[in-house]
Amino acid sequence: MSKFFFGIDVAKAKLDCALLLPNGKWRNKVVANSKKGFEELRIWLEKQGVDSSHVCMEATGTYWEGVAGFLVAIPGFTVSVINPAQIKAFGASKMVRTKTDKVDAQLIAEFCAERHPEPWQPAPVAVQSLRALVTRLDALQAMRTQESNRLDVASSVTQEGITSHLTWLDEQIEKVTKQIKDHVDSDPDLHDKQQLLDSVPGLGER
Repeated sequence: MSKFFFGIDVAKAKLDCALLLPNGKWRNKVVANSKKGFEELRIWLEKQGVDSSHVCMEATGTYWEGVAGFLVAIPGFTVSVINPAQIKAFGASKMVRTKTDKVDAQLIAEFCAERHPEPWQPAPVAVQSLRALVTRLDALQAMRTQESNRLDVASSVTQEGITSHLTWLDEQIEKVTKQIKDHVDSDPDLHDKQQLLDSVPGLGER
């Protein structure tokens, strides 16, 4: 069992980190939620003498995925991704009234130390790639809807630019849709492809 427990309060732009030492003391660190920030965090953990750790973080949107994937690849590190409702209930049981990112990170580390949640494992690379493509397609479709709505009320001086952007978006949507279909068809291990694709217009029926 690891002697270090590490809690991360995840936000879109930053990670508030709390390291619970074997003697019960705390070390805290804030880094960017980016590849550069992950590497800074790894170096900082090394300087704290951490050669193994159980890391916990909440499943906050998709913002946790990058740091979780980075840390789980470090030998000796176990990563758990927790439902935020569990942390909220744990905080209530501890009668924690102060709410800051630093306090939240320490609460997550305490939860990790006391409850020893199940390890998280990243999805296979093929599934990660598929999800990234589907996310990109969703974004393109949302942009197209926004531009289409703008065109309905646009002045004559902006209509040409919006129409040109809509044409580009249509091309990109077609391109990414084809990428998704080709990716799924080329990988026999995507057994759950129907579940992943059912919510995507034009891809559910194959």
